[in-house]
Amino acid sequence: MTIIANAVSAAVALMYTVRRLVRDDILLTDTERGSAIFGMVATAFAVLLAFVVFVAFESYNQAKRGAESEAVAMLSCFARPSSSFGQTGRAPG
Repeated sequence: MTIIANAVSAAVALMYTVRRLVRDDILLTDTERGSAIFGMVATAFAVLLAFVVFVAFESYNQAKRGAESEAVAMLSCFARPSSSFGQTGRAPG
């Protein structure tokens, strides 16, 4: 939470500093550069988001495979008939 708050504070401070130092006529005349930068940032964000989604699904699939193998192992432990233990492994009765 503090990382996000610090990043937002830094962005707001930077925007305030740029607005104070640069004249308004310069900021409002050249909009082509801004749209190109926004396009590059949006593309980078989309690629980063795709990697995050890919890693999340890989982690989910790995956990699913682990749970399946654990379930099979538990089933094989408890599903054996008692005759496979021999006379010494059985409970008296």
